[in-house]
Amino acid sequence: RRDVGLDGAFSVSALSFRNFCRRIDFQGDVDSLVRCMDPAGAGKVSLEALAPKGVAMLAELRVWLHETFGSCANLWGAEEAFKDRRNLSWTALADVLRSHECPVIQGLGGEQRLWFLLHALDFHGGGLILQSDLAWLDRWTPEDWLFSRFDFEALDEIKELLEREYRHPLVAWRMALDLDSSNCVSYEEFKEACTYLGFTGNVGGAWRVLDQDLRGLITLHDMDPASADIVESFKAWAETTFGSVRQAFRQIDKDGGGTLTQDEMRKACKRLKWNGDAKLFFEAVALDGSQISYQELSFLSTWAIREPESEAESMRIRKSLWEELFLPAQPKQLATIARTRARTTVGAAPAAVAATSSSSR
Repeated sequence: RRDVGLDGAFSVSALSFRNFCRRIDFQGDVDSLVRCMDPAGAGKVSLEALAPKGVAMLAELRVWLHETFGSCANLWGAEEAFKDRRNLSWTALADVLRSHECPVIQGLGGEQRLWFLLHALDFHGGGLILQSDLAWLDRWTPEDWLFSRFDFEALDEIKELLEREYRHPLVAWRMALDLDSSNCVSYEEFKEACTYLGFTGNVGGAWRVLDQDLRGLITLHDMDPASADIVESFKAWAETTFGSVRQAFRQIDKDGGGTLTQDEMRKACKRLKWNGDAKLFFEAVALDGSQISYQELSFLSTWAIREPESEAESMRIRKSLWEELFLPAQPKQLATIARTRARTTVGAAPAAVAATSSSSR
């Protein structure tokens, strides 16, 4: 909020984000970081992409505040001790969240999550929360997957609908989800497919099962690993052996007819030493079930093969940015909150806690 989205925006241009990385002297691979945060190449970096796990906490806090007080800003008026204050100390707000048993800060790691939320809301970085900080949270409309719980039953129902409509996971992926054959599907694309299928259940919960790392996108491997493996195997074999998928098709199509039957495909792949399941691949690719043309294979030209090593590196780079931005100050701030809480516990009255709110600047 202070350095990237300077106007309170919830996304910035990729160029602005690169400039920010330079300003903080970020030592990681900025190009890889931008590709990780903007996989579709739209030229924008969203708040969700910058810190997905942290943003999920903010989204959960926003939902809870709206359910409990009607809005985030209403928290101010709901607490008698806050009504005449223009700002609050971190400790005062932390005590309110604890007293109302805010679920976001409960359980193991709750204090660390609390610290992050206070840090994220404190626009000026002075240890004070303003009403405008809570109003900023109200202006944000987070995607529902950010605060959804895993819903395996919802995902199973969606898969059943896809299979009923398209007979094979790869056909379903291509025809309903990945319409640009990029092997990357956003949440918006996933929602549109669910709407087309007539699914009215928990779309966000089904998505969270697929996107457990909060990447904001899924690949065929997330949806159906077996289909992804066979597609990636054929693409890698075609490009390594013949230079391209088009050249591989020409070699397989010996009679030059422009189409292949399942038997032709099976025999050619055996002759040309592709060890994958030609029958399964044919059934997944042949949209009419009887033959395939190059047009039906052409989607492989733009298909991005999943690279676990590259994904792991992107996650590592994102984590290093997170640590560089947030972790150095965390122990000190947590210790301050803990000390204040301890003093309050051993004898200070609740009103004294509220009084720790600083006067307006």
